[in-house]
Amino acid sequence: LVGRVVSSGSKQSRALALDRT
Repeated sequence: LVGRVVSSGSKQSRALALDRT
């Protein structure tokens, strides 16, 4: 879920979101 919100942010944030999933 967080990944979806972060995805709207930067590319780096998206990587963190996937790691958190």
